[in-house]
Amino acid sequence: MQTVHPFQPALRTHADGSVCREGTRRLPLGFISCCPEFERRTAACVYDARYEWSEKSAEWHIAVPELAGGGGIGIRHCPHCGTKLSAAGC
Repeated sequence: MQTVHPFQPALRTHADGSVCREGTRRLPLGFISCCPEFERRTAACVYDARYEWSEKSAEWHIAVPELAGGGGIGIRHCPHCGTKLSAAGC
C-alpha cells in the first residue's frame, strides 16, 4: 500500500498501473499559449491529446502513452488554430 502525505493528493493511475499526468505540464519557461484549446491540452492525460515541450529536442510533441511505446510525435503548428509553435509561445 502506498503511503501518502496528508497534504499531498494521491497519484492517479491508469488501468495498466502507469501514473496519470493529467494536471501536470511540461512547458518552456515563460510560455504563452496561442489558444485556449492548446493551453488545455498541455495539462491533459496522455490517453487524450496531450502536448508537451521536449527540452532535449527543443520542440513540441503530442505525447504517446508508455503502453503504446512512449515518446511523442513532433508538431510545428498548433493543431487547433494553425499558429507556428516556438519555445516562447505560439
